[in-house]
Parts: sequence; C-alpha cells; structure tokens
Amino acid sequence: MEICNEQLITAVQAHVCLYNKSSALYKNKAAKDAAWEAVAEAINSNAYNCKTRWRSLCDPYRKEKSEDAGRSGAGTSFRKQWKLFSTMQFIEESAEEGSPVTNVDSPKPPDKRPSPREPPKKKKVDDLFEDVLRKMRERYSAANTQEDEIFFSLLISKLARLSQSQKDELQADILALVSNKLKHYNL
Repeated sequence: MEICNEQLITAVQAHVCLYNKSSALYKNKAAKDAAWEAVAEAINSNAYNCKTRWRSLCDPYRKEKSEDAGRSGAGTSFRKQWKLFSTMQFIEESAEEGSPVTNVDSPKPPDKRPSPREPPKKKKVDDLFEDVLRKMRERYSAANTQEDEIFFSLLISKLARLSQSQKDELQADILALVSNKLKHYNL
C-alpha cells in the first residue's frame, strides 16, 4: 500500500522522540521502536517502510531549509518552495523550543546555518579489537582477577606474532565470538 506523505508526517509529529533530539526518549531505542510501530499502525503500513519514507522526506526538507536560509535578492520569489516544507516545519520549531538549557553562558548565539557533516570515520579492526578489550576490562574491573590480566596479556602477545592480515582475520573472529557469547548471556 502506498504511504501518504501527509499522513506519515502527521503520525510522526505525534511522537516527539522520533525527531526532537532534546527529547528524553530520543536515544531510547525501545521507545523509538514502539513509536515507529504506532506510526505504522496509524497509517496501515509497517515500521520499516515508515522509517524509510520519513528519511526520504527529511532529506528534501533539510535541503529546502538550507537553500531557504541562503536566499536573498530579487530572484528568491521565483523559486517555488517544496510542497511539504511548511508541513514539516514542526521539526525546526521543536528544535528551537527544546534546545538544551545550560548553566554555561555562550559567548555568542548559535549559528543558524547548517554545519557540514563529516562522514563517520570507519574504525579499523585493530581499533575495534582494542575497544572490545577495553570495554571488557571496564565491565569486569570489579571482578578483574589476575587470571583475567594474564589472559588478555597472553592474547596480545599471541597477536604480536601474526602478520597484519592474520591479525585482522583473528581479531574479526574473536570479536564475532565475543559478541555472540554476550548475546547468548544477554549482556
């Protein structure tokens, strides 16, 4: 079934956790999943299709918003605004209303221009492996025994003997094994 953009926008607007970054539930995956299910039910679709369509609506909205901010002069009135721009204005309004309050004075008001986004840096397998080791050490620091330290030291010394490609392959296997075991233990 075809998703009606206006219905989707209205349904999403009812769930602040889906678009307002200052919402307490914005980073709560369970709350967001439940909200997407409610949106899907409201418009007789599924959550995956709703999320996909929502992303496809946010892109032209952001583009229009940035172009609108850069417009000036006589030529501005000749370009027609994207038809759903005003319908999606609640995103910007919620960002302005819910901007975080801080006890630190800022030297100047925040810049309204959109900042260029840097692509996320991909972590190397070595970095991921070190992150897993660090997290395991942190998680088990209270129960961290000398045996654990010996185990990790042994593991690192074994890795030092391998070529870089062998290290990468072994580290990926270890990460997968640890991840699977943690899921199995519900950790």
